[in-house]
Amino acid sequence: MEIKLTSDMFEQGKLDPYASVGSDYAACKDSSTHSLHEKRVRSKDLIPCGSDRKITFSGDNSHLMIWILEFDKDKKYLGIGKGWNYFTTYTLKFETAYVAFMIARNPNSAYLDVSLLDTLSLIPYHDDWMSIKVDRYRGQCSTWATKPYSDWGIKAGDVVTFQIRIKSTSGKKLHARIEWFNSDNDRISIYPETVQVIENSEGVSTITLTVPSDYSQMGLWLDANLTTQTHTEITTELVKADIFVIGSSIPSNLDRGGYFR
Repeated sequence: MEIKLTSDMFEQGKLDPYASVGSDYAACKDSSTHSLHEKRVRSKDLIPCGSDRKITFSGDNSHLMIWILEFDKDKKYLGIGKGWNYFTTYTLKFETAYVAFMIARNPNSAYLDVSLLDTLSLIPYHDDWMSIKVDRYRGQCSTWATKPYSDWGIKAGDVVTFQIRIKSTSGKKLHARIEWFNSDNDRISIYPETVQVIENSEGVSTITLTVPSDYSQMGLWLDANLTTQTHTEITTELVKADIFVIGSSIPSNLDRGGYFR
């Protein structure tokens, strides 16, 4: 899945990677009179990165460098990352749900015009195994654990599909899980008979459901409820290529994971 970076997504100015952890994006936009303000560009708004764990870039990125700022699902800053990146593959933190970019010429004393960003693309992908912790009930397998329907871009009556590849040797029976949520005391998960269960093996589990009208949020999880009585310990499970789509099936060209609409 490719996300095109266009000039209208950026503005002149710099970001402050040393902003306080927990800051919102506005606080990360450097408002000082620093001389580099006119020589760098930054994202106007946060860019959602779905469930992807890595990003690469394509396009004319010679003589450019980029600083990637990461934010959680509540759009709060996760703190200083790895510094300037020269458009090599970048691995995101597990809790990252949004990113912002600050881009400069190399060396950064040169002026960078926003229009140059029309030549770049951001390509997120998720093709490596990732370890997650699973208790007797479930494990968080998507960057978006639980969030309102509006954040997902869904509404009651929509058909949605969640798919994840699982590798397990723990003996737990694991499968994809969609949870409908209002509060800790008002939530429900429904498992169709067709959902694939993975036990001591590697496989893909897919679940398709219709969005109900009596809940307001949705969460994506790796479920372990089928063995909740016999496997009570916290285990480490391997997952990759978790894909969420609004529709009844996964498009064939989405074999590397990601958020698709």
